[in-house]
Amino acid sequence: DVTASAANAIAVGLQATANSVDAVAIGTNANASGGKAVAIGAGNVAYGDGAVAIGDPSFASGTGAFTGGANNIANSDGTATATAANAANGAVAIGNNNKAIGQGSVALGNGSTAGAAGLAGNIAFGDGATAAASSGDVALGSGSVTTTAVGTASGVVNGTTYAFQGTNPTSTVSIGAPGAERTITNVAAGRISSTSTDAINGSQLAATNQAVDAIGAVVNNINVGGGIKYFHANSTAADSSATGTDSVAIGPVATATGTNAIAAGVNSSASDANASAFGSGAVASALDATAMGYISNASGQYSTAIGANANATATSSTAIGQNAFATGLQATALGMQANASAANALALGANSTAGNAGDVALGSGSVTDVAVGTPSTVINGTTYAFQGTTPTSTVSVGAVGAERTITNVAAGRISSTSTDAINGSQLAATNQAVDAIGTTLSTIGGSVTDLGNTINNIAG
Repeated sequence: DVTASAANAIAVGLQATANSVDAVAIGTNANASGGKAVAIGAGNVAYGDGAVAIGDPSFASGTGAFTGGANNIANSDGTATATAANAANGAVAIGNNNKAIGQGSVALGNGSTAGAAGLAGNIAFGDGATAAASSGDVALGSGSVTTTAVGTASGVVNGTTYAFQGTNPTSTVSIGAPGAERTITNVAAGRISSTSTDAINGSQLAATNQAVDAIGAVVNNINVGGGIKYFHANSTAADSSATGTDSVAIGPVATATGTNAIAAGVNSSASDANASAFGSGAVASALDATAMGYISNASGQYSTAIGANANATATSSTAIGQNAFATGLQATALGMQANASAANALALGANSTAGNAGDVALGSGSVTDVAVGTPSTVINGTTYAFQGTTPTSTVSVGAVGAERTITNVAAGRISSTSTDAINGSQLAATNQAVDAIGTTLSTIGGSVTDLGNTINNIAG
């Protein structure tokens, strides 16, 4: 039988259950409860205001939690259940056999795991990717695995200790695994200063190496600083309305006015051709737009908004997650309160913000800033020009005071034209070269001090 036991609840399908106000359950054994939840597909369970579970079967527990695909889980403990006891607000799992464990965690791909009991804000993208060592971890790419973040406070060069910035990382971004590292290419030249936490590219390290090679003698000291069967509805509200050609409207006051439009849920609205709105108050008002979840809004052509109060307002924009906003052309915001406000911007993770065209914010709380080019530096009186000196946008993996390490970086190419990221082993080799210089220059001028600053900042 079918059960729709609360006001405005909708249940469609054998043994479908919608037992909370404004809940929607469609499919055999589908269950929506705990608030304005939406469960679509056989065996799906959604618990919590704005929670959405789509697929066969998937489990979404918590305000704004979302699962899409097969065998996905979004809750706080990783079990195949969705109850008040394991709610994880804003958790998102999309694909096959993925787990998003903890508030704001996001898992996409096949067999990926973002988070663990007690953690929050983790992201795992890719086949078998795992981000489960610390809250806020990010695993990008097939097989990528995070480990506990390790801070590097300082380095010793030629007997002198140099203090670094970003020395207390709160989590880790991994793009590979031990024995399966990846290169990071097309990295713009980072700022070089005693307070910089920018990634450095190969051309910048090459410039330092050239400066070391140019030293003709040895430096010892460098000093620097839910009717009818299978269909039940429980409501006294106005009927639904489907006025668009071939349109469908299900639920109190639901309206479908666009050709081929679909609206399901109390007060849902699909008002343009091919628009789809699922969930209480969901609105899809543009061509091919899709809105899914409580008061979600897709108002841009071809836009997609999934999750409680998710908003995708620009053409081809995508917002997934509670209170996620994608307001820029072709922008993507994924995660609770993620915000992508500029053209082609990408914000991935709870509370992440990408505010400039083409920017990428990776990880919970990550924030981008205006891209700043670094054209050159002066070492020992010689000016060294860098590659990647006019960056069009910025990739951020953290925020001021909440920096992350980037681990499992393959060794980048070192040349005057390289824009590859450099890993710690490559910088260590340069430091060894400095230590190996055997005699002392009789005069150490300001140019050598500048070299010391450069080496210190590359090490940081």
